[in-house]
Amino acid sequence: MTDDKFKDLSAYCMFLGYPRSGHSLVGSLLNAHPEIVMAHELDALSLIDKGITRYQLFQKILDADQTFVQSGAQWKEYNYKVPEQWQGKYRKLRIIGDKKGGRSALILQNNKSLLNKLASTVDLPIYIIHVVRNPFDNIATMSKKNFLSLPQSVDMHLKRCRFIWNFNRQHEDINFLTVHHEKIIASPENEIKRLCEFLNVEAGDSYIKDCSSIVFKGPSKTRATVDWNKDLIMRVQKAIQEIPFLSEYDFDE
Repeated sequence: MTDDKFKDLSAYCMFLGYPRSGHSLVGSLLNAHPEIVMAHELDALSLIDKGITRYQLFQKILDADQTFVQSGAQWKEYNYKVPEQWQGKYRKLRIIGDKKGGRSALILQNNKSLLNKLASTVDLPIYIIHVVRNPFDNIATMSKKNFLSLPQSVDMHLKRCRFIWNFNRQHEDINFLTVHHEKIIASPENEIKRLCEFLNVEAGDSYIKDCSSIVFKGPSKTRATVDWNKDLIMRVQKAIQEIPFLSEYDFDE
C-alpha cells in the first residue's frame, strides 16, 4: 500500500539517549519544521519488532503527532507548543521519525538486529540524534522522577552511555549527531541551525525565532538536590574521562 503524502520522504530520523535528558524539547523543535514530522512518544522500534509495515509505521507517526498537538503539546510539567509553526501539519513531508530516545536505546541494547529491520522497513537513510545532558544532572533527575536509588540511576545511565558510545563507533556509516542539552539552552539559534543542517532542511528565520522562544531559560541543575557520595561521583567522573561526548562535563561546572 502506498500513499502520495510519503513520496517526498528523504530520511528517517530517530533518537537514542537517556530518560530525562531533553529529547522532548529537541523533538518538538524539529516537529515544528514545515518539512519534518516527529512523533512524540510512539516507540517505533517496538512496532518494528512486531512486524509493522512501512506505510503503517509512517501513518502511526502522523497520527501520534496529531494526538500530541491536539492535546496541547503538553508533556509532564512542560509545554512544547511552538507558536506560529508547523506542529501537527507539514508543508512538504521530507523527514519522518520518532522521538522515543531512551526506550529506543534500551531496545537496541537488547536486540541489535532491530536496526537492520528498521532500515529495511523504512527504506530510507537513517539519521540518529543523540541528546546529552550533564550526567550528574541527568542521573539525579532519573533518580527523583523515576523513583530509583542514586546508585541504580548511576548504573543505568553509565551503561547506556557506554552502549551509545560503542554503537556510534560500530556504525560509522549511519548519520549520527550528538546534541548537548546545555548548548541548546545557551545558544538555541546555533543548535537549531545545526540540527537542520544535519537533516538537510532549511532553517528559516521565523522558524528559528519561534523555536528559540520556547527553549528553557537555564538548565536545571538537579545534581544539587540529591545526596552524592564520593564513590558515586568518582564513578561518573571516570566515565566522563572515558567517553568523548561527556568530556566537557564536571560535577562542579
